[in-house]
Amino acid sequence: MRRKRPAVRRGPPASGRAGFSLLEVLVAMAITVLLVVTFAPFASQLILTWGRGARTAELVDMLTRGNDRLARDLLAVVPMTLTRGERTSMIFRGGPGYLMFATATGFGPGRGGIELVSVGIEQDGAAGQAIVRRRSPLRDEAIAASGFKDPVTLLTGPYQYRFDYVAADGTKVGEWQDRLDMPARVELTILTPTGPLLPLPLSYFVPADLSAACITDEPPDFCEADGDEADQDSGDPTPPPD
Repeated sequence: MRRKRPAVRRGPPASGRAGFSLLEVLVAMAITVLLVVTFAPFASQLILTWGRGARTAELVDMLTRGNDRLARDLLAVVPMTLTRGERTSMIFRGGPGYLMFATATGFGPGRGGIELVSVGIEQDGAAGQAIVRRRSPLRDEAIAASGFKDPVTLLTGPYQYRFDYVAADGTKVGEWQDRLDMPARVELTILTPTGPLLPLPLSYFVPADLSAACITDEPPDFCEADGDEADQDSGDPTPPPD
């Protein structure tokens, strides 16, 4: 009786190599190209969104730091007067593109560390501006826009800036020059080519609202009225007649 030989599987020839055929490679490349073309718009949109988010975060951080520095300077404004000849005015001057005042920074000489601070709007590139803060020792010649140093950029970017000043009675003006009173607040408007960046301007309150006219040799009537009211509020009551 003849035995059956077990079936033996024959593998590829010893000289053959396992791999993909040319057709399989072409099909894989076609699928890859199709996937890239399909998802490219989504990837580009994701990159643009990430870029806008990064720029927005950078803008918010810059606004926070610059806004805080300017707000602290204006909160510490010192109502000081300057007399030149027969003209006396507060050491507080401002226009649409600059602001100068005396403030207690703590770094100036003497008690309180009072310095002059200049905040100016300067051109920064072809399409943008920057708000730069400088300081100076408190001396008369520094008030003539000389002696300011240590520039610090508070705000920058493709924007335009403008300062406005609001008086105690609510009147809004673009200039604050040679006056005997302080503004109630300072407003900063940030402009883009299409309009204001924010719905409302940034507002900085100036708590030093004492008028310099009240400390002159001949104060106006309203200073005396305020003083009389204060005396009446804080003084001893008038004893009744006998």
